[in-house]
Amino acid sequence: MLTSLLSCKDDKDDSPPPPQQVQTLSGADNAFARRITLFNLAQVDFGRLALANATNASIKAFGASLVGDFTQAQSDLNALALQNNVILPQETDSLHNANVRRLTDL
Repeated sequence: MLTSLLSCKDDKDDSPPPPQQVQTLSGADNAFARRITLFNLAQVDFGRLALANATNASIKAFGASLVGDFTQAQSDLNALALQNNVILPQETDSLHNANVRRLTDL
């Protein structure tokens, strides 16, 4: 038994951990993630408009569905972007803002 204890290798590993690999997306994937972010944010805005302005319960439910589904989709995309060092827009662009304003005025 003493022989087996003496022959055991020290399990302590003094070598440094391997460097973290930084993942990055291709230019096309990065652009796609940014476009999808704008789409997701716009859908959340449209859902909020439906919730605020609709009188029909089905339309309000659809609006709630838009908000919930696209908020979750954006949360998932944000996590992926963080893992890949991608900075995504935090608000919609002028085109989407114009569409929201147009629908608000209905």
